Amino acid sequence: METTICKNFKTKLIFGKYSIKFLISRSTFSEVYLGINVLNGKNYALKIGQNENENTILKNETYTLLNLKGPGIPSVVSFGISGKYNILVENLLGKSIHDIWFEKNKKFNLKDTFFCYSSYISFRICSFKKLSSPRY
Repeated sequence: METTICKNFKTKLIFGKYSIKFLISRSTFSEVYLGINVLNGKNYALKIGQNENENTILKNETYTLLNLKGPGIPSVVSFGISGKYNILVENLLGKSIHDIWFEKNKKFNLKDTFFCYSSYISFRICSFKKLSSPRY
């Protein structure tokens, strides 16, 4: 099913170099597409959301991602506005838990469960340390 966002960008290049391949996921505030940089052939995640006012969620997310660095946190490649949409271009992180779940026939063993849990805890600790450290 095509969305309004996809229809608007299907025939155009985003920022003159990114082309949409397909929808990865959808949330209340944005849609995430797999995109390809037509200049170098690399795949990226293109997060596209409506630009309703100046203080948008994608703008805040970009700021947060630029301040948080570490394993499991995507790096920002580009952010900008195209028409009435904010667009965040990020590096892909690899397979999602959803993809791995289906690869394993919807069954996680104990090792997989602990890996997911430890990754989540590491991310939360890293995020807390970054956000609670004093800024001078």
